[in-house]
Amino acid sequence: MLHKLNGGSKLKTGHFGKPICSLPRTQAGGRGVRLNRTKLKLMLLERKLARRESQVAAAVERCLAELRERIDWFGCRRKREARRQLPSLLKANSSCEAILAQLMDQQQFLALEIEVKQMIQQQLNHLYEIKSVNVAAVPDYPADKAGLRRLAGALAESRRTVWLARATLKLGNAVWEKGMAHSGFPKPVGDLLGKINLTAIFLKELDCLPQQRRLTDQRQLADRVAGMIDNDCSRLLADLSMRSAQIFYQLFDDVFARPILQRRARLLERLQANKLPYPSPSCTKQAG
Repeated sequence: MLHKLNGGSKLKTGHFGKPICSLPRTQAGGRGVRLNRTKLKLMLLERKLARRESQVAAAVERCLAELRERIDWFGCRRKREARRQLPSLLKANSSCEAILAQLMDQQQFLALEIEVKQMIQQQLNHLYEIKSVNVAAVPDYPADKAGLRRLAGALAESRRTVWLARATLKLGNAVWEKGMAHSGFPKPVGDLLGKINLTAIFLKELDCLPQQRRLTDQRQLADRVAGMIDNDCSRLLADLSMRSAQIFYQLFDDVFARPILQRRARLLERLQANKLPYPSPSCTKQAG
């Protein structure tokens, strides 16, 4: 069998008595062997580059998934805290700005940014074994000042509405009691009518009782605060996701792709100098 594979030539034996097949002969001899090795190196480089690119893509997906999970968890926690804090804050005499400063605590958002930047840096260290200054250079997320102003206006309007409802109820009760005092009804009848809170009944029909108004406004404000938190988290997620992916792929180009492509270019020049064709990277990938 070995005799046939060797083109009919006799087998040579080495020092240990084992047969050794001679290398297949080419037209250019050793030059052809070197060129075949060059083509093999090119294919190996392209496969290495494709493998590295696949690893980076998987790392980016893992990083973005963890980033999304952390920001979603932060948003849910902040909304629960805001709904819990809102009733006591509305009862206090604090300014609208002070209330919003507690509900929309920007320091917590900054702490979240620091946390996710550290997570991204760890992912980069694991993949590239280097520390990227680009992560730390990502600017802090700006607060939605326009949204805060709108929310402050809604909070101030809620306070005015509740105050007006209380004033109306108090004034209506005073007028009713005064009217009953001068009505001339017998005392038992006057006492009975005096217990009827006509103003409260009227305001209740209009959904303007102070307690009703406060609860309604409280729910509406809680929904608006939750909407702002969701909006801030969504914008933060979109911004950090885009910047993180850019950093990952920029490092891929600098650390992995550029050296491999430079080696590939030198090998292609060697092939072209000998006027030997070499398939495109897409063809070699399909062949692999």
